[in-house]
Amino acid sequence: HVLCEKPLLSGDPDDVEAGARLLDAFAGRGLCLAVNAQWRYALPSYLRLFPAVNPRAARRFRMELSPRALGPQALPAAMPHPLSLLDHLFPAPDRSLEDVAWRVDGPDAWSVAFRHPGGAAGVACEVALRACPSPPRPAAFGFDGALARRVVREPGYRLALAADDGARDVALPDPVEALVKAFVARVRKGPPFPPDPTILPGLRRLRTL
Repeated sequence: HVLCEKPLLSGDPDDVEAGARLLDAFAGRGLCLAVNAQWRYALPSYLRLFPAVNPRAARRFRMELSPRALGPQALPAAMPHPLSLLDHLFPAPDRSLEDVAWRVDGPDAWSVAFRHPGGAAGVACEVALRACPSPPRPAAFGFDGALARRVVREPGYRLALAADDGARDVALPDPVEALVKAFVARVRKGPPFPPDPTILPGLRRLRTL
């Protein structure tokens, strides 16, 4: 069983066919394969912060991430985060991203807009990438204008989600720890292990971007 750091395919992350063969091989051997894209596990805290927001009915999505640097490896390293979250909430595995538009605001600031095909009428998405060489690296996500920023408090690396206006926050159990626990629980449950339905669509969407 494998819990793989993203991207799943580090040599050629847009090789969707190789990804499909890998997923089939794991499933065929009765083994579990997962990718470390953890933001879906932040959704319970997000809903506590914004109880009036229904992410599955959202029409707009925004995410802000801070890779160490922007370059050829920034996309395969960063984009699995928003793509896995979107494909978890809005399954549309056989439909492509639409209206992709990139903007470069400088060597350390990129953003990409696109329409995710899931949901009732698609979801207008924007992902902003801002280089940040030193941790803690800023991160935020939100739906329909309700943006939650990740806060890291020391000592103890205590996480929280804070409203964009800074007026309130809620505790955020570490999403990576939650993902690892979910992976271990799934392995202990035993086969069959069907492929994670977000992995292959995510590879296709990464190739599009």
